[in-house]
Amino acid sequence: MSFFKTTTLLFLAYLQILNSSALYSQTIGNTFKPDARSVSLGGSLVTQAHDPVAIYWNPALMAGLKDRALSVSMESLFEYSFLGFSQYIPLYGTFGFSLARIPTILDTTVESGSFSYGRKLTNFLSLGAGLNIQKKDKELIAASRFGFFIGNPAIGTPEYPWRGGSVENKMDRISFGMTIQNVPISGSFFKTSALLGLGYIFPSQGLLLNTGYHFNEGKNTAHVGLGCQLTRQFVLSTGIEDFDAEKFGAGLSYTYDNFSVQLTYSTEFDKFLMTALLRIGRSPTRSSISYLNRANRYLSKRHFEAASENFKKYLSYDYESTNRDSLRQLIYALDRRVAKNKGIVDSMLTQVKRMLSGDAPKFLRAALVLRRVLEIEPGNADAKSKLLVLQPAIDKFINDSKAEGKLRFGTRAYLEAKRMFTRVLVFEKLDAETNEYITSINKSLVELGDRYFNQAVASFNQKKYQMAKSEIDLALEHDPDHKDAQKYLKRIYEVAKVEKSELVGLLERAEGLEKKGRFNNAANLYQRVLNQDPSNLRARNKLIEIRPKVDEFLNQQNSEAVKHFKNGSINKAITLLNTILTVAPNHTNAKNNLIKVRRERSRLVNAYVQRGDSLMAIEEYKAAKSQFNKALQFLPDHDAALKGVLRVNELNSFDDRIQLALQMGRDGDYFEAYNLLKTLVGQNPNNKKAVSEYAAAKKQIEKIADNHFNKGIKFYTEDNYEDAIKELNLVLKYEPKHDGAVEYIQKSQERLQALKSFGNSR
Repeated sequence: MSFFKTTTLLFLAYLQILNSSALYSQTIGNTFKPDARSVSLGGSLVTQAHDPVAIYWNPALMAGLKDRALSVSMESLFEYSFLGFSQYIPLYGTFGFSLARIPTILDTTVESGSFSYGRKLTNFLSLGAGLNIQKKDKELIAASRFGFFIGNPAIGTPEYPWRGGSVENKMDRISFGMTIQNVPISGSFFKTSALLGLGYIFPSQGLLLNTGYHFNEGKNTAHVGLGCQLTRQFVLSTGIEDFDAEKFGAGLSYTYDNFSVQLTYSTEFDKFLMTALLRIGRSPTRSSISYLNRANRYLSKRHFEAASENFKKYLSYDYESTNRDSLRQLIYALDRRVAKNKGIVDSMLTQVKRMLSGDAPKFLRAALVLRRVLEIEPGNADAKSKLLVLQPAIDKFINDSKAEGKLRFGTRAYLEAKRMFTRVLVFEKLDAETNEYITSINKSLVELGDRYFNQAVASFNQKKYQMAKSEIDLALEHDPDHKDAQKYLKRIYEVAKVEKSELVGLLERAEGLEKKGRFNNAANLYQRVLNQDPSNLRARNKLIEIRPKVDEFLNQQNSEAVKHFKNGSINKAITLLNTILTVAPNHTNAKNNLIKVRRERSRLVNAYVQRGDSLMAIEEYKAAKSQFNKALQFLPDHDAALKGVLRVNELNSFDDRIQLALQMGRDGDYFEAYNLLKTLVGQNPNNKKAVSEYAAAKKQIEKIADNHFNKGIKFYTEDNYEDAIKELNLVLKYEPKHDGAVEYIQKSQERLQALKSFGNSR
């Protein structure tokens, strides 16, 4: 049966019962039970929250109501006995308001209004208090109510039923509560009383056992209630007061989504009572999830303070969350981060204030600091407002830097151009035009870095270490990530260090070993000196003197050279063989091996150059350059490889000039772009890209010339010969051989001369 059908039938049945029941006549005075559920559980609700009726029984139970709810209780048709409203505010607790009509022993009614508040202090301790305003006839009396509760106040609410997982924790099954009622503030209608309660839940059976005791001057009462959750929607309950059959109640409640209704029969009143509960808004679970999602969004945007606040609100809802400890740690870290950021931000804003004050305010530096403030604290209103004021100065700086960068780029001053464009990115990281320029500049800088590196290698191989150092510095200045240049720089430093200190020490050690008769060791050291400084006469002469004793050493060197050759280290093999021949020019094996190694080196170099030429033919310039550089690693002075590198650089430079022409066209300088492309086609008629772009530029020029020609003809037909001549001259600027323009210029000049002659004759 659907919700609407079930609710309609229950409500119609209740109206029929109310119409046929006896009117309420029995007084209950200070033992008022405000709703049908209270009666059905024998008035033992000091330990169970379900709806805003908790305002009356124990305000501490309000801590378990994590939503916004409205409760209405009726004892007769169209007349309420209790009206309650509760509102949960995360981090602060639950507030409640109620209106009650309380019968007294004089067959009169006291109207009572109550405002209550309840909040959890620890996991299992809640406190609450309420202020009551009671009215009888025209007299108003103020009283108060205080309560405390040990247990989980959420158990028993629609969100956390008695049955199943919500009460797996043993501490959630048992509860204890106490309320002190009618504590007088100004006079008293009722005597001060106290309510005690103890409850226990059997989760597997879905049973609730409630007991309570009411200390009331003149008449103490005991209360017992038993509830059984038949299904998630239906709950059966029964209760009794003082074990008196005349004070017995039994009821059935039905719940659907955000609405529930309780129907109870009371033997004390001999009538049916009804309570309706309406949850206004979302359930606590959905509300808490919304705070969690909001917190994660704030966290992703680095709004740490708002994220921490929403995580705390989420935890204030979630009783069973498995990540509470980790969330608490995260909140603690966020709060520390917020406190730290606050100090940093305050310091930075103070710094900005100083920058903007005085006779020479530093607008751009202040803007940079404000940008940093917004990175740390994205929602800082002060930084946003100040940055908005500084925006015109920032825009001017960006435009000036762009203009300067373009000028430097056009003159191939790439390092300076990059510095200018980098200044733009400080404020506009995603500027498309700037990033495009920097990409093009980086490409050019890499090529220049390669060029300087190759020059440095040649200088290094010629033992011109100081020059090599300067060229390596230039290579790294243009391309700081050039790994080969970094390696060579290290080698240069090593050579310089050896030249300054190690060579002298090696020679002294070698001479000492020679005096001790350790000729092989001495020869090794002399050889090390020659490896580093082949022109060192002292080491060479010493090695010649002990040559008869070092033949074995030379043979070892020859074997080492052969090993390097087999491993592909051809240059190392050649170096070793040359060193051997320096010491022993007639060493046969070294001579033969050197011829063999050089032949293999020539073969490899020629192969690399041929592959480079092949790649050049298919316009794979980057790969071609790599092949030429490999050849130069073997023979740095190889003419064909050097020419290949130069050709690649020239072609890359040619492509750069094409790109410059295209940029001129995009900037509106069509004539300059056309002339540059025309020049490039003249230099290289076979370059397809240049020819294609030149054809496109020519069409654009012809189109511009046609526009000026049409304007000139229009002025001519209107007898406006001076303007016609101006427009037709512009045609000749773009198309010097335009026959129509030449013809109409001549006609216009003739007409002007005729008009002048006519004027003079008059």
